[in-house]
Amino acid sequence: MSRSDVTSEHEIQQLIAVAERKRKANRIPLADAREASGHDAIATEAVEDDDEQDEAKPVRKRAKRKPRALEAAESEAEPVGKSGPGLVTRGIHVGLNGAQWTKQGAVRLGAWGCAAVAMIAVLVVFSCYSIDKAPTPLPVSGFRVAWLPGPKIPREDVLGWMRSFPQFAQLRDGKQETLDELAVFLRKQPMVSEVRTVSVVHEPQAQQPQQLQRTLEVVMALRQPVMPVVLASGERAWVDAEGWLLPGSLPGPSVRRPVLRAIEWAGIDGVRSALSLWKRLEPQIEHGLVTDIHLHDVLDKRGVQRGVVLYTRHGSRLIWGRPGEERYGVREGDKVRDLIHTIRSHGDLGRIAAVNVRFKEPFSELRAAVLPTQLPGARPAPSQP
Repeated sequence: MSRSDVTSEHEIQQLIAVAERKRKANRIPLADAREASGHDAIATEAVEDDDEQDEAKPVRKRAKRKPRALEAAESEAEPVGKSGPGLVTRGIHVGLNGAQWTKQGAVRLGAWGCAAVAMIAVLVVFSCYSIDKAPTPLPVSGFRVAWLPGPKIPREDVLGWMRSFPQFAQLRDGKQETLDELAVFLRKQPMVSEVRTVSVVHEPQAQQPQQLQRTLEVVMALRQPVMPVVLASGERAWVDAEGWLLPGSLPGPSVRRPVLRAIEWAGIDGVRSALSLWKRLEPQIEHGLVTDIHLHDVLDKRGVQRGVVLYTRHGSRLIWGRPGEERYGVREGDKVRDLIHTIRSHGDLGRIAAVNVRFKEPFSELRAAVLPTQLPGARPAPSQP
């Protein structure tokens, strides 16, 4: 083989290598191909020179480059010209769609429906306007008390209670919050049993009936007196069924009942105990037999113990004991039964000085044996009418 043949074969191998590199270069992505297009010729010449200088150097493969995702995303985000309507065109389309919807709604409602919708809109507008232009209400200028069945007191007395109300000056405004607080205040008064309503009513004026005025009206009831009371000062009063002290000016019950005495020492518990006792005795004994119930009278001859003692019109002492006393094994129900039985057994209590039911076996004392006035601390017996 001659030298010229060898040279020809070497050139052929170089040409084949160059063609192979070009074929592989064609597989590069479009973005890389653009960058590489400017210097393909230079790279080819450089490779040929290198191959001539070093025939044994192996062919080096070019690494594949990944496509740039960021550039692709940015290219997608860019608006494409004339691919859709602009902002102005979109607004026109929205307006046309709204008009079309309004037209369709009007067709569905019809003439009467459109008129009703227009009327409702007018009413809403005028209502909002009238709220802002509402006139200032007139001040409260009158006061009236509507009594529920039961005792009554003068209107001026109720007005005197109201003057001590902390928000008395705000009552002229007639606000509901102030009226509710006034109702709570009146319910706390000892004489008041119920406050049904506190409201402001409109009624004609007395001098000018054609004009209206705002009047504060209180619907309420007072406590019912059940038994008379004589205080330590000598003043007369009443108590109701719950033991609340009421003024003596109230009308009393139609039935005459005993007078409670010494309620200042007995307290509310002693008063309630006496009321409970009389409630059980009243239907079982003669009407008018008991005239006084002393809540702090002597119970023994030494005058050490004190409690409830009932006095009859004959001056006899019915010794009951302390409120709730069961120290001697006698319950209240047994004491009531023993007292009623003893009174009925004697018939005439004119000869009986005392009846004691504090112990398990009740006993009586004749008037000749001991007189009520001889007991230390006992009050004088009431005089005979």
